[in-house]
Amino acid sequence: MPRTKASPKKCVKSQVTNNTLLLILKGDALTIPEGCDGKPNMVKLRHPQTSSQAMFFFSADNKMVQEILSFSEDKRSWVIDDHIQSDGKVHLSTPVDPLFLVLPYLMKSAGRFEPLDQLLQDEDFPETKRLLQCISHKQLRHISDVKGDLYDLNHSKHSNLFQSDVGDESYYRFNEDRAIKWLMKKSKKVCDVLKEKGIHVGPGAVSANFIRGSRYVDNDSAPAETEFLLYSYGILSEYISADLGIKLRSALNLPEASNSDAGNPRKRKLDGADGEASKRNKQDSSIEDASQIKASENKPEKVVQKKETAKDKALARAAAGTKSIASFFKKK
Repeated sequence: MPRTKASPKKCVKSQVTNNTLLLILKGDALTIPEGCDGKPNMVKLRHPQTSSQAMFFFSADNKMVQEILSFSEDKRSWVIDDHIQSDGKVHLSTPVDPLFLVLPYLMKSAGRFEPLDQLLQDEDFPETKRLLQCISHKQLRHISDVKGDLYDLNHSKHSNLFQSDVGDESYYRFNEDRAIKWLMKKSKKVCDVLKEKGIHVGPGAVSANFIRGSRYVDNDSAPAETEFLLYSYGILSEYISADLGIKLRSALNLPEASNSDAGNPRKRKLDGADGEASKRNKQDSSIEDASQIKASENKPEKVVQKKETAKDKALARAAAGTKSIASFFKKK
């Protein structure tokens, strides 16, 4: 009787191409506008706070930029169609104001006027040139002085002389006062959103945002205005330099942090009471070790006698009554 063949089973492959990842995009980021020749793309840019490499997503027309945030956990993978993706990271996109990405380049050339295309030249991150299409002339006036600005030309007493100096091209120079005012407005807007969404910003906000009971219900449980402002400042400070963050904190009249660990009470506790206890334990342990070493040095060494075997006893009996070979060489 001939054997019937089993129906073929669906095979799940264990690998996919290396460029596969799970990315959750916000909005219509993948939409290609009519008449646009480009396509959405992920590029590497310099992070505005750390100056290190970071991933950003640009729309097809380069009008919108989103930051790519990655979340990773151990022992996690994804099943994508017939494949198993071993990289279990989740990549999320969040819109970011391109002025934050331009701000470090303006600060780097502070004190002099330069055209925007020259300001955004970065040999390490050539895709920075995409920012030229993300920002408008009006947006740049929030953080810089502008030469060649049509508004300034129309309201300048020396507009003819000014126009002859700069021509038709606009030049930009970092203006710290304008930048601080712009950041203060950003902070107030973030505060309004936090209040509208009912986000918990009090103690334990880092973990409380992920539970249902984190939202306040009545005015009695609502955090103070300073807590909202401090929380929004913390969000914005992740996209500006440390020096500019200190000046923004002062402009917002926020309490100064006592040290670098001011926002981490757990770390202060470990460095405080627990730290002192740890130091005492280490000192006691070192004293005890030293006393043991000293006692072992003063104690006389015990002489270990070699146990005589049966073979040694037999040789001793055989050698009884004989002279040592050394006796033949003694002087008579």
